[in-house]
Amino acid sequence: MTPATIPPEPKPNAWRIIAVAGLVEFALLAGLGWWPGATFPWAGLLIFAAAFTAYAVAATQVLHTQQRGHLYIWGVAILMRLVLLPLTPELSDDIYRYLWDGQVQLAGINPYRYAPAAAELARVTTVY
Repeated sequence: MTPATIPPEPKPNAWRIIAVAGLVEFALLAGLGWWPGATFPWAGLLIFAAAFTAYAVAATQVLHTQQRGHLYIWGVAILMRLVLLPLTPELSDDIYRYLWDGQVQLAGINPYRYAPAAAELARVTTVY
């Protein structure tokens, strides 16, 4: 085998670093939703920055120690986003507009024809 095809040897502490960084990221993202002091802009942004830093450390370790490191990174990225699902949107409430537009369209009305408060849309009701 040529030196270019030999996979790198795993570092002895790599999995510990990956596990600790992943747990730190998980705790930070979970704390973002359940800690009342984690409000935006500053506290929330600092928590997001710390979570991203932990993720970057873990991702770097995975890329340097695993042949298919990108698969691990994608898997962890998806799992960490699942932690955020029960949270209310903090940076944007666009999702509620998308849901409203869908309800208007289901009622057979073009959602871009009227403003949401228009009298023509009075019969369209939603829980949000």
